[in-house]
Amino acid sequence: MAAACDLRFDCGRTCLDLVATAGGAPAERLTGPEQLAAWLVGAGLVPRGVPLDAVDVRWVVRFRALRDLLRRVVHDELRDRAADADLDRLNSAAAAGPPPAPRAVRDADGTLARTLCAPPDCAGLLAAVARDAVGLLTDPAARAQLRQCAGEHCSLVYLDTSRGRRRRWCSSEVCGNRERVARHRRRTTVRGTPGPAGAPAPAPARRAASPATASRRPHRAPAAPARRADRAATASRRRPSSPSSRIPRSSRACPACRPAPASPAPAATPGSPARRPACPAPARPAGPARPRSRPTTGR
Repeated sequence: MAAACDLRFDCGRTCLDLVATAGGAPAERLTGPEQLAAWLVGAGLVPRGVPLDAVDVRWVVRFRALRDLLRRVVHDELRDRAADADLDRLNSAAAAGPPPAPRAVRDADGTLARTLCAPPDCAGLLAAVARDAVGLLTDPAARAQLRQCAGEHCSLVYLDTSRGRRRRWCSSEVCGNRERVARHRRRTTVRGTPGPAGAPAPAPARRAASPATASRRPHRAPAAPARRADRAATASRRRPSSPSSRIPRSSRACPACRPAPASPAPAATPGSPARRPACPAPARPAGPARPRSRPTTGR
């Protein structure tokens, strides 16, 4: 049987899943009768457990021909309109034979299971796929959901049933991941491209810290009241002093040494340095002599 990764059933309709068996990587998925039988079971056309011994190379050729027809019709309808000759072939395939009739049977454990009334034939299975395509193209609601994959090398068509109709790729794991990897490589190549001779390399852009990263950063505790007082005292010492504070302390005590603010300063004699007048500070009065106390001795 074909590998699970080779066959895809995520396009939304059986006819689109058949179209998805060609294109992309690998380019051909219906390589033989074994792969075709696996696709018939995976698409739900044949229940599990039904023997498919009649599947041969002729079945593979006929399913590939219907696949090519469906690809042309669907892509032409997305762009403008399909050719009348292709529509006639699709209608003929839908009326080629009746699809296999399902049947409910009881299993050994008592549950109901689906099977077929008769062994499936190629014409009936092809008609089931062609009828699904006719129903898709004639349903306005389903046709409005048709989208083509935005991948660079992918042309698959799918039904966009996502919320908001924002699906861009046929598969986020295949084409979506490939597009993200290519975008990352282009961004890395642009950053690593050397500039002109002598020009410094551009600095990498700094990313903003996410809420989770910001929450992991250590929280700085507010300053204690003692620290705040020390900071206030330091700031007061750094403030510019007032004019009165720039006067020497000896001059502050004597009003006669302070220069009068309104009278102009006397002109200095040429050749003689300016001298500062002596401060006539009054002498400290001597007080009465204090008696010297005699130390008392213990008896």
